[in-house]
Formats: sequence, C-alpha cells, structure tokens
Amino acid sequence: MPATIVFDHPSARALAGWILTETASEAGTDTGEGGHGSALPGSGEGNPAGRGRDAAGESLSALFRQAIDRDMLDQGVAILDLAAGLRPTYATPADLPELPSAVRLASGPQEPALFCFPSPAAMGGAHQFLRIAGALRGKRDVSAVPLPGFADNESLPATFATVVEGCAQQIRAAAGDKPYVLLGYSAGGIFAHATARFLEQTGTGPRAVVLLDTYHPKTEGLVGLIAQMFAGLFEKEALFGPFTNARLTAMAWYGQLMEDCDLDGITAPILFARPRDWAGDADTTTATDAWRTSWDTAHTVVDVEGDHLTMVESMAHRTAEVIDDWLTSLD
Repeated sequence: MPATIVFDHPSARALAGWILTETASEAGTDTGEGGHGSALPGSGEGNPAGRGRDAAGESLSALFRQAIDRDMLDQGVAILDLAAGLRPTYATPADLPELPSAVRLASGPQEPALFCFPSPAAMGGAHQFLRIAGALRGKRDVSAVPLPGFADNESLPATFATVVEGCAQQIRAAAGDKPYVLLGYSAGGIFAHATARFLEQTGTGPRAVVLLDTYHPKTEGLVGLIAQMFAGLFEKEALFGPFTNARLTAMAWYGQLMEDCDLDGITAPILFARPRDWAGDADTTTATDAWRTSWDTAHTVVDVEGDHLTMVESMAHRTAEVIDDWLTSLD
C-alpha cells in the first residue's frame, strides 16, 4: 500500500472499505455489499489509491508522463490546466458538505502548536510532515492542514481566497484559543503566508510563520527550476501512490490560483529556512546558486541541511531542531 493511504481516506471505515475491495479484487471474489469492486457505504472515494483502475481512465497521467520524458513541460502543464478546468468547483467553504479537519500528527505540552501546509503538488499531503512531527513528538502539537481537491470526487476551490478562507476555518477550529504557528513547505508556504494575513485581519493571527524553501510565484526563472525538479517526479510514485487525474489536475489548478495570490506583509515574525543543497541533477546546478530562494520580509533566514526534498525527509530531524529552537527563542 502507498504511504499516503491513511490520509487518502476520511475515516477508518473508508479505509477498511478500500482494503476490503482490494483484497477481494486480488482474490477474484465479490465484496458482498455493493458487488465486486465497491467500497463500504460511506467510504466516499471508492479507490483513491489508484490500484485496479481502468488504464484508460488514467490516460491523462500517461500523457503528462510522456511530456516530462520528452522535455515538454509547458505542453504537459497545458493539458493538465485544460483538464482541471473541467472539474467542479466550490465558491466558499460553506458550499462543501464538510470542511476537512486538520490532521494531528504529534502531541506535546509546549506552545505554540504547529499547523503545517503541504505542497500543492501531486505528491504533496500530510505525509510530508510525518518526520518533522516525529522529531517534535512529546514537545509540541503538530497538525497538517489538508488542501482540498486532491482526492477523487472532491471539488476544487474556485479562487485563491476560497482556499485561504477554508484553511483559516480549519485552524481556528483546531487551535481554539491557544497560540499557534503556521508552517508551509514549498508552495504550501504561499498558502500559509496568505492564511496568516487573513487570520490577522479577521481576528487573532498566528504567533509566527515558518516557510520551508518557499519560492515566490513571481521568482525569476522559476519555470526552469520547476522543470528540473519535475524530472524526478514519477520516481516518487511508488512511494506516495499513483499520480491520479485528481492529483495532477489539482496540482495544475493550484498553480493557476497562485498566479493571482495576495502576499502583502504580515505582522507575525517569519522564519525562512532554505536547504544548503540543490535538489536537481548534479549537471543542472549552477555555480552562482541561482536556484537558492529568499523571502524579503523574513525576520530570520537559516540554511538547513539537505535539499528541497530531504529537508523534510532524511534530514527532517535537523529541520525540526531549527524550527523548535527558533520558536523557543520567541518566548
């Protein structure tokens, strides 16, 4: 099973339904209720992990893979953009049957708590913070803020403001009256920063904001950097599960939303942590370190061990130490 399987289902019942369907499919038997290949009532998504899908149903993924292999990223993204435009959208969080809750990953007595925004990419999700949360377990609460639209049968947020409003509601519901900090990884930092501003304008804002290697959408040469990072995208598929139509089109949709995002200044102090190493192939790095990003309004800038990927994976414990030390220094 892919590492994301727990986060791909809204409840234990939904996960049990998926497991029952998959084991029955492997054995060539009927699941009983609902017939072969169906999930338990209330499971919602049926088969979000992607196993047992009709190959034709994932032709979009195949086309995008071909575009990456042929060094035609622009054309591949254009296909995803068109497909994303065909998906249903919602204008406000109130239009959803239920707003997803923040996912608790670790607990601890220290304040403030951390609310983490994942990268809105095909391999993004709450799982990106498991190792950071593990390093902080027993110290402070760590939760992930799910971005809607990446699972099958989910609608996409109509605007950037729609995403921000929903995230703010998720955080307020989970944090209550306790102090908290927003953390964003990669492009997830765009939404963390914007949500912090929304929270400050509409009530009590976060104690601080942490950005982990977040590139501003208007960064010069960003398309080229993304193209180099995309080169290894599908190598992660076996670990995180198939990059389904829903995941890929949601990634493209969020990319469009960020083109018109509002990143005006916020009151909360900002820690900007960036990796020391380049994540692409050795022959694509530059002597001028042109890939290294920055954040103009950051109060503290720290270089951490690893690259864009390993800073939240194999080197996550070092990243967590930097975050925890900085938060402690704010007291």
